[in-house]
Amino acid sequence: MLVYGDHPRTLPPAEVLGALKVRLRRLDTLPPGLEWHAELVTLFIEASVLAQGLLDADAEAAGEDEAGPGSQSWLALPLALAKLLAESWTGVTRQVTASLERSETRGQSPRPIPSESLNQGPWSTLPEPAEQGVRATKFESLGLSSPPPWPESLRQQVLPTRPESRGWSVRLTRPKSRKWSVRLTRPVSRRWSVWFAQLESLHQRVPSTRLESRGWSIRPKHFASLRLNARPTQPESLRLNTRSTQPESLRLNARPTQFESRQHPALPALLDSLKWSALRALLKSLGRSSLPTMLPLPERDSLPELLQSQEQSALSALIKSLEQSALSAPIKSLEQSALPSRVTLKEPEGYAHFALYPELYLEAVRSARLAGSTRVVGVRSIGTGLACIIASGLGSDMPPVTVRPVGPPFERRLCPGPRLTRELEAMASADAVAIVDEGPGLSGSSFGAVADFLEVRGMARERLHFFPSHAGAPGPMASEHHRTRWAHVHRHPPDFDTCAARLASWVEDLTGPAIGPLEDIGAGAWRRHLFPDPRDWPAVHVQQERRKYLLTTERGTFLLRFAGLGVPAEHRVHRARQLAEAGFTPPVLGLRHGFLVQPWMKRSRPLTVAREQDRTALLGQAGRYLGFRARSFSAPEPGRGASMCRLLEMARYNTAQALGEGLARALDAWTPHLAALTQAARPVETDHKLHAWEWLILPGGPVLKTDAVDHHAGLDLVGCQDVAWDIVGAAVELELSEPALATRVEHNCGHRVSPGLLRFYRPCYLAFQCGHHTLAAAALESVVPEEATRLHAAAARYATRLREVLNRSPAMC
Repeated sequence: MLVYGDHPRTLPPAEVLGALKVRLRRLDTLPPGLEWHAELVTLFIEASVLAQGLLDADAEAAGEDEAGPGSQSWLALPLALAKLLAESWTGVTRQVTASLERSETRGQSPRPIPSESLNQGPWSTLPEPAEQGVRATKFESLGLSSPPPWPESLRQQVLPTRPESRGWSVRLTRPKSRKWSVRLTRPVSRRWSVWFAQLESLHQRVPSTRLESRGWSIRPKHFASLRLNARPTQPESLRLNTRSTQPESLRLNARPTQFESRQHPALPALLDSLKWSALRALLKSLGRSSLPTMLPLPERDSLPELLQSQEQSALSALIKSLEQSALSAPIKSLEQSALPSRVTLKEPEGYAHFALYPELYLEAVRSARLAGSTRVVGVRSIGTGLACIIASGLGSDMPPVTVRPVGPPFERRLCPGPRLTRELEAMASADAVAIVDEGPGLSGSSFGAVADFLEVRGMARERLHFFPSHAGAPGPMASEHHRTRWAHVHRHPPDFDTCAARLASWVEDLTGPAIGPLEDIGAGAWRRHLFPDPRDWPAVHVQQERRKYLLTTERGTFLLRFAGLGVPAEHRVHRARQLAEAGFTPPVLGLRHGFLVQPWMKRSRPLTVAREQDRTALLGQAGRYLGFRARSFSAPEPGRGASMCRLLEMARYNTAQALGEGLARALDAWTPHLAALTQAARPVETDHKLHAWEWLILPGGPVLKTDAVDHHAGLDLVGCQDVAWDIVGAAVELELSEPALATRVEHNCGHRVSPGLLRFYRPCYLAFQCGHHTLAAAALESVVPEEATRLHAAAARYATRLREVLNRSPAMC
C-alpha cells in the first residue's frame, strides 16, 4: 500500500542561515528558563536540518553518498549547539534530581517541584551546603583549566566539619615560621562554597576587615590578606596553589597558563574590578549560579568602554557574549563557505510528531557510559542532529559521520563513496560504534544497513551500539537477519518519562499546580473517557498517535498534547489560536516546550455518541469550518502536498492491492486530465481528520472540532490539497451531502470549488484510507491484536465504498 511520504522544502542555504542568526539574536534577549531552553532546541533543530541539506547536496554533487570537503563545517554549528543544549538540559535535570534526593535523604516522600525552580533552566539554584555535599579531596579540582567532575553542577557544596571555627580550617602540618599548609578538604565556618566552574574557583563567606581595591582582606588565624589578583612577590597576599606551602605561591589559578589560553584577555581585568559579593548578587539577579564555560569572545568595538564602565551591566553583557561565543566561529565559517544555491530540507519526523526530544538522547548516551573514543554514525535525516547530541554526550570533539541509506524502503543499504568508505572501514576497528537514528519502523533496515556494512568489514557485533527512538523491535517487514541482530545488539533507547516527570512543572504557570499525577491518554487511551462501551471505540493507529496527557489542578482538567518541537510547533500553536478565536476548536492556553495546553472538555460528547445531532446544523458548522480553513490557511509554499499524478499513482496501486487490477484500471481514465486538475487546485492546510469522533458536542448543542492543527503536515503523502479533499472527507465520514457541503464551503471561503476535483478526490480519498488502515493493521497484528481487528474492519468499509465508486463510470472534468 502507498500511504507514507514526506514533503521537503527547497530553499537557498543563505536564507536558512539568516533565519538562524535572527533566532540567535532572539535567544540573547530571553531570560533564563524554559522558554530560553525551548528556543535553543529550535536553533539546534534548524541548524541540524540545514546541515542535513548541505550534506545531501554534497552527495548529490558527487553522485554518491560522499563526505564533501565542507562536511565538517556543515556539522560544526549543530555540534556547538548540542554542547550548549547539553549544558542547558543538565541544569533542569540536576534541579529535579537534587530535590528528589534531598526528600529521600530526609525520609520524606518526594513533593512536586515548583515551576519557578525548574524555570531557572541551565542556571538552576543548587541545594544548600548543609543538605548535600561533596568533599574536595584534590585541590586540582579547583583548577580553572580542567573541566568540573560533574559538569551539570556549576557549584558543588563542601561539608562543614568544624562549626566552632569562624574562618579557615587550617592544619599546621609543619608550623615553620610563616609557611603554612592549607587543606581545603575541611573548609568550615558558616556555609562554604567551592565553585567547580571554568571561571570561579573559590567563593567563601568570611568576616572581612576591609575591602581593598584589589581583593578581600580577611583575618582568619595568621592570614594577613587574601587578594584575588595580587602579585606572587607580595608576602601578605596568599594565592592558593595545589602543592606548595609558600604563601606567595598559593594562587587561585592552579594552572594559569592553560586557563589564560582559554579566556578572553579582557576577562581578568573585568573581574578584577568587581567585588565577589557584587558578582554573586549579579549572577543571582540574572538567574544563574555560575558563569558559562569560558570560550573565546569575538572582538567587539565597545570592549574598551565595557572595561571602563566597571558596572554590573558590563558583566551581564559579557555573560551573554560568552553564551553566544561558541556559535560565532561555525556561523562565520558557514557564511564564508561555498554554499550551494539551494538545498533540500526534510522535516525530522521524530521532532515534529513523536515527541522525540534531543535531550533524551543525551540522557541515553550518559546512561550508556561509553568511552569517549566511541565513533558515531548518524543516519540522515534526523540522525544528523541526533549524532551531534551523542557526540556531545560522549565528550568527543570529533564530528560524527553521517550516511544516507538507499534502496527500497524495507531493504535499505549503504553505497558510500571512496572517502566515506575509508572512514567507515576505519570505524570497523574502533572500540565501539554508536549508530543513531529514529525508529526502527516497519523494517529497521536503516539501522541494519549501517550495521551490515560494518560487520562485513570486521566489526564485532558486541561493539555495536544502537540509539533508536523507542525500545520496540523492528516491524513485520524486517528481515530475519536484522531481527536476530536487533535482539542481541546493545540498544540505548531514550526514556520519555524523563520529560513526562517535568511536564506538570512546565505548564504550571498556565494550569496551576497539579493535584494528582498525569494521566497518559495517548495510544488510543483517550477513548476510555469518550466512549463508555469499548465496542464503540474507533480504530486508530496507536503507534502513530501523538502523546497526550490529562492534568488535573484546582482550576480544572487540562489536555496536554504534543504539538512538535521547533518551528512547526510555533506554526501549529498560531493555527490553533486562530481556530479557537473563530469558535471552531477548544481554547488554547499556550505552548510549553512542545506541548499544546488546552482545557479538557469534560462535559462534551463525541459526535458518534450524540446520534441525535441535528444534521442540518452539523452541515452548516462543517461548511463554515472548512470555508474558514480555505480562506485562512493557504499552503505556505509549493510542493507541500502530493501532486495529482502522485495521488493517482497511490489510488491506482492501493486499489489494485485491495480490489484487484481490473477495478484499478478504471482510474487510468483520469490521466489525461491531471494537468487541468492541477491548474484548478488551490492548496490549503487541509484538516485530513474529519471522522465523527473528531467532533465534540457541547451541552446546549455547539459543535467543536478537535485535533485540527497539523495533519496536513503528517507522515502521509497527501499533504496540503485543495479544500475539495476535506469536503470529500467530511461527506464520507459524517455522511453529509457532498454537493450541499461544497455549496456552504464556497459561500464561506469566497471562491468556487472545482467539481472535477471533487470527483477525482473521491476515489483517491477512499483508496488512501483503505491503504492507511490496512498498513496499520499489519503493523499491530502481533502487538495489539484487538486494535488490528478494528483496523481491518475499517479498511474493509473503505474498500466497499471504493468499489461502489469505481463500479460507476468515472465522470471526467
